Amino acid sequence: MTNETTNKQWAIIVNPHAGGKKAFQFWQKLSVALREQGIGYDIAFTEGPFHAVQLAKKFRHQLYEQFLVIGGDGTLSELVHGIFSCSVPPNPTITLSIVPIGTGNDWARFWGITPTIERVVQSLLNHKTQTIDIGQISFVTYQGIPQTRYFINAMGEGFDAKVAKLTTYLGSIFKGKSWLYSLSVFIVPFVYRAKPIHIEFDNGLLVQKKIYTLSCGNGCYTGGGIKQTPHAVPIDGLFDVMMVESPSLWGIITGIHALFKGKLMQHKLVQSTQTKHFTISSDYPLCMEIDGISLPETYQATISILPKAVRFIVV
Repeated sequence: MTNETTNKQWAIIVNPHAGGKKAFQFWQKLSVALREQGIGYDIAFTEGPFHAVQLAKKFRHQLYEQFLVIGGDGTLSELVHGIFSCSVPPNPTITLSIVPIGTGNDWARFWGITPTIERVVQSLLNHKTQTIDIGQISFVTYQGIPQTRYFINAMGEGFDAKVAKLTTYLGSIFKGKSWLYSLSVFIVPFVYRAKPIHIEFDNGLLVQKKIYTLSCGNGCYTGGGIKQTPHAVPIDGLFDVMMVESPSLWGIITGIHALFKGKLMQHKLVQSTQTKHFTISSDYPLCMEIDGISLPETYQATISILPKAVRFIVV
């Protein structure tokens, strides 16, 4: 862990609609505190999905290296993707921070970060950082377009991704409700079935079977505090990967119960491993998500970890 004192300017990205517009209200109070403390910043507000990606690239072209997100996991994920997909190369001195005002706030939950004005101001003035890993996923769309996306917390396929997609849809109707993920978990089993999948891990493990869901964790929490990948630590250079074989209806019921009780890894249909790199393919379209953001469907993807990629403020 590194102790630092800085008076460099901060690039601040605010999702004004996050948390039922609580993020904007927080920013109004924080801006006063930042001026009082003489903390320099440049501010930008997102106007819709993926706008934070463009804002991050704009700030990187201006050579900003310190970023604060006021919003949820999705906005932070877009910031990360913008930094790593920018033509200005990323470097390990880039520093990220978040005020967690979103639906799930799973990344901040791992670090115990809470959204208070005092904590944010003190963390920007005198902060402690951890050098964290970042995830990368590469695939080719149906249209033959190669894509590479970057994520900070988790990647999922199958049931996991279907739940994320439904949660996003419901979130457009019921703004900022934390129970939407749980509702989606109970709806998706009625419409989704496992598909044959081929997975090759760099540790030698080969999986060729019907997989109902896969969760690849850099962080251990998803869905507003659920531990699908309980052994994931975002500073060890490894993903924690959890897979569930094709379950019966009773298997789905017992699996969901185990998931919410924090005992998923004890379920007989669950398999897990740790890895730096793996490929996943199928003759059927792969439904995937990163940090709760749905990806275009594809037939094959490669997922890799970028160790010690950036710094993150933990205090």
